[in-house]
Amino acid sequence: MKCPYCQAQIENGEDFCKECGQSLTASKNVTNVSDIYWSKVREEQRKRGDHYTQLQKNERENNNRTKKVRLTILAIVVVATAVLAMLIGSVNKTNQEKLKIAASSIKGMTFSDVKDVAPPTIFGSYHPEILTLKFNSDGTVDYKYSIGDYTHGTSYEIVSVKE
Repeated sequence: MKCPYCQAQIENGEDFCKECGQSLTASKNVTNVSDIYWSKVREEQRKRGDHYTQLQKNERENNNRTKKVRLTILAIVVVATAVLAMLIGSVNKTNQEKLKIAASSIKGMTFSDVKDVAPPTIFGSYHPEILTLKFNSDGTVDYKYSIGDYTHGTSYEIVSVKE
């Protein structure tokens, strides 16, 4: 015979189960303390299981929400980057056009800047400092720097803007 409470094998005629200690002669109408205990245990296990299932469901929902937010932010960043790249390309093209116009308009012109520079001693006289840039029609620029008797100059090619 098996114990109705713990399913342990017991001999016929026993009054108590040797494993769980439950009375085997108790009336079916009398509520057993062990029955009450185990029903409470089962109810608590069911509640914990339901709570755990709800926690898992909430975590899945939060993960899905987080994924959606991340995807939305990523999409916004990608779109903003594309718009910014188009804007920069547009501005660069406009600036290149302005540089071409400016470069073509200054060919053949000469620009000079003159200022007086104090000598290193208090008894000397002021010396003129002269900076001259001459933009030649062949696409070169002549640079000349003079201070007092010292003169330095060289010729540079104008770097054109390429598309």
